[in-house]
Amino acid sequence: YRDFVSNYRHLKESCGLTATSRVWICTFANNQFEVQLGKSLHKSPFHEALQYCKQVALFLDPTASALKRSWCNFELSICIDTPELRKFWEEVQKVFSEQSQTEKKSIRKIALE
Repeated sequence: YRDFVSNYRHLKESCGLTATSRVWICTFANNQFEVQLGKSLHKSPFHEALQYCKQVALFLDPTASALKRSWCNFELSICIDTPELRKFWEEVQKVFSEQSQTEKKSIRKIALE
């Protein structure tokens, strides 16, 4: 909990959060022993809250264990699935599909290094 408080203080200072800033803290916002999911994932409180976020912070422990949890990855996918990002990846895909096989192999090799 101390790490969380320390990270939150840093976030508050670096982002200029005020007493009126709204912050979704999943652990505190949901009953961890009886999570209400709604009728589908897209009707869950997680999705409802995160689709309107302007900024997102993911606090990680030294082993990044949050990324091993399905819910954290679901929440992260909501936050990064934006029209702007989809358009960006469509453009990347278009450019990539126009490249020769040799160029694609070079790019894959660089990406995996």
